[in-house]
Amino acid sequence: MTNCYKIVSFRIFFGGKTCYVERMLNVEYYIGTIEYYKRELEKLPCVCFGTHRDAQVARVYSKNRQRYKEVKEGTKYWPQCRQIAMSRRQLKARIKYLRSELTSRYRLKYEMISNDYTILNPKPGRFDTAFWNSLSDEKTSFENDNDYVQKGNHFRSRAEMFIATVLDEMGLEYRYDVKMRVNGRNVFVDFVVYLPQFDRCFLIEFFGKLNDPGYVRDNGDKVGDYYAEGIYNGQEIVFLCGNEHRMPPLQIVREQIEAMINGIACSRVIKATKN
Repeated sequence: MTNCYKIVSFRIFFGGKTCYVERMLNVEYYIGTIEYYKRELEKLPCVCFGTHRDAQVARVYSKNRQRYKEVKEGTKYWPQCRQIAMSRRQLKARIKYLRSELTSRYRLKYEMISNDYTILNPKPGRFDTAFWNSLSDEKTSFENDNDYVQKGNHFRSRAEMFIATVLDEMGLEYRYDVKMRVNGRNVFVDFVVYLPQFDRCFLIEFFGKLNDPGYVRDNGDKVGDYYAEGIYNGQEIVFLCGNEHRMPPLQIVREQIEAMINGIACSRVIKATKN
C-alpha cells in the first residue's frame, strides 16, 4: 500500500478575512499506522541487500543479528531472499515517511509521543478483516466499454472514477462494486475500503441521479436497508451525492473519507489521560 497522503486546504471567511484551514489525517492515524508497519516488519526474517565484490547479494542475518549468510543473485534462494529484502525496504520507507509527516504536520516526533498512546486490540465486528477476506468477486452486469477507467478498472460513471482516483492518491486499498447481503437483500456497494492497520473496513456509496424520482425511490430503499442493519452514514459508510449534471467536488470527497479514517483511528488508538 503506497503512501502519498496529502493535506487539503480550503477557505473560510472570518471577520472579513480569508483564512486557509488545513484538513489532515489525525495523530492517532499516524501512531496506529506506524505501529502496524513496525509489527509487519518484525514478522519478516532479517534479510537485507548488500554487495560483495561489486555484486549484489542478500544478507540473511541470524536471530541475534551478529552473523549473516550471503545469498548471491541467480542462486536457488535468491528470489525468496530478494522478495523479503524488498518488503523490508518498503516497510522501512513507509515508517520513515509517516514519521516525517507526523513531524511536519503536527510538530511532533514519534519517539517522543508514541508511549502516550495505547493501541487497543481489535474486536470482531461486521466490517473487520474477516469481512474483507470474505468478499465476493461477483460484479453487477453493466457496460464496461466506456471511457471511465482508472488503473485498469472500469467504472459506471465519471464521479465513481474520480472517487477511485482519490482513494488511489491516498494509498488506500479498496474493492469496487462489491456484492453484500444487507437486510435480507443482495446489494452491490460502490466501494469497500480496507484499513488493515485498524482491522476495519468502511463503505462508500455514490448516488449520482438524485434528479431522477425513480432512481431516488429505488436507492431510498437501499439506504433504508443500510440503516435497518445499523450501517450509518459517518460511522460505517460514506454517502456521496450528485445528479446527472453535478458531482461532489473532489475536496469534499477527500474530506469525508479523511473524517471516516480519523474516526476509525480514534476508536483504536487512545491517548492516555494525565492525572
